[in-house]
Amino acid sequence: MGEYPTSGIERDPARATDETIVIPGHGPIGNKSQLIIFGNTRGDMPLMQSAQTVGIDLPLKTLVWQDAAAKTWISYNQPEWIAQRHGVANAEENVTKMADLFNAISRTAGDPEP
Repeated sequence: MGEYPTSGIERDPARATDETIVIPGHGPIGNKSQLIIFGNTRGDMPLMQSAQTVGIDLPLKTLVWQDAAAKTWISYNQPEWIAQRHGVANAEENVTKMADLFNAISRTAGDPEP
């Protein structure tokens, strides 16, 4: 999983959802977070044709969240891990493009911590 701090990230409101986890009788858990979904049929389809189960991890998404110290983070599953998890074959080019996208987002949103 990639996890990087960020001071802010631009988003398309149509593709982002606010998430607050609430347990009945206990109220909200943790701080507010935002799930950002990246759908791309041309990129996703070759993976799904190779291994249908990869659909559980697609479209790609990131979770932008704050920790208890109010530090903002961006978390996501590495595309290479997703492909390996599902035994995706012959989709290296698409997986590389997906990984490049998340690397660019991480660099834009904030500096990765070592």
